[in-house]
Amino acid sequence: MADTEKRTKTVSNLIAGAAYSALAAVLFVFSLSGPLSAQNGFSYDYGVTRSENEQAAETEYEERTYSAEDYAGMRLYYTPFGKKWHLTRECQYLRNSENILYTDYGTAVSAGLTPCSKCGYPDSLKD
Repeated sequence: MADTEKRTKTVSNLIAGAAYSALAAVLFVFSLSGPLSAQNGFSYDYGVTRSENEQAAETEYEERTYSAEDYAGMRLYYTPFGKKWHLTRECQYLRNSENILYTDYGTAVSAGLTPCSKCGYPDSLKD
């Protein structure tokens, strides 16, 4: 009888493990599918609120509007595989880069580069 009980326990543990694995797989796939839309009858609120610092930083970023004249005559630094330009080689995001290139504003914009959030704006430079 001891062998039968061991087998039963082993089989039930395998079944439970398989059920948990299947549930985890379903939840993983569901998480990849994105949020359910309200038009399908689903609505939810995660209750996630942004901090005041995050809101202020976003507002400050949105209020920054610069034109080509603001960057006229400035070297914009970037890396070959980067997506941002920098106004200084000493930027914390460029500091450890080995291959730093520079260009002008027009070329950077046409290449799809955008300003660095730390140093990419003229008013962020220290006098």
